[in-house]
Amino acid sequence: MKTKTLVFLLIILSIQLNAQYKPKPKYHQLVTLKVINNNLYPVLDSILNFKTKAEDIKPGTFFRIEFDIDSLKHDLIVIDAKGSSLYGLERKFIGVFNYKERIFIVSADSLDATIFKKNKQFRNLDFSFKAIVGHQKDGTPLYNLRTFREVWCTWTCRYKDKKFKLLSFYSSNMKDPWFDHIEEEYKINRVMQLK
Repeated sequence: MKTKTLVFLLIILSIQLNAQYKPKPKYHQLVTLKVINNNLYPVLDSILNFKTKAEDIKPGTFFRIEFDIDSLKHDLIVIDAKGSSLYGLERKFIGVFNYKERIFIVSADSLDATIFKKNKQFRNLDFSFKAIVGHQKDGTPLYNLRTFREVWCTWTCRYKDKKFKLLSFYSSNMKDPWFDHIEEEYKINRVMQLK
């Protein structure tokens, strides 16, 4: 009787474990890009060498480079450090490239052929959210901290005359040295246009 009860309980436990929700990967197939405007690299180097308390810029993390975000400032580019997860990216993806052990995903309405060139290779990236990222030796789950708090770093730059100019930095960490020269940059240019 004890054996039958034990076997029955093990079967029920097995069914429960298999019935738990396991999200399926949400893959996007993105074309790989080649950077043809080498002026982008100093900006990326500045970002990757930035002294921030956030862990979003360490090797192996994802970044999003977003174009076409402001119709009044059409040449403004936003670069977000996404950390180890691509969860929450909703815009149109143009392609992906690697630089210094980081993955950069380009998001825009269309590809800027003065900056990037499409390769013939494609890459599958998993955009699904994984709440549990691992387990400790005793089986305790380790959760993705983005489930409980928002962590982010954002830079903006201007792309004008095939050159990039870093204009701002914001971070979720209040100890990071923020700066913002966006309005100054566009105000200076508007005054020059009026003259």
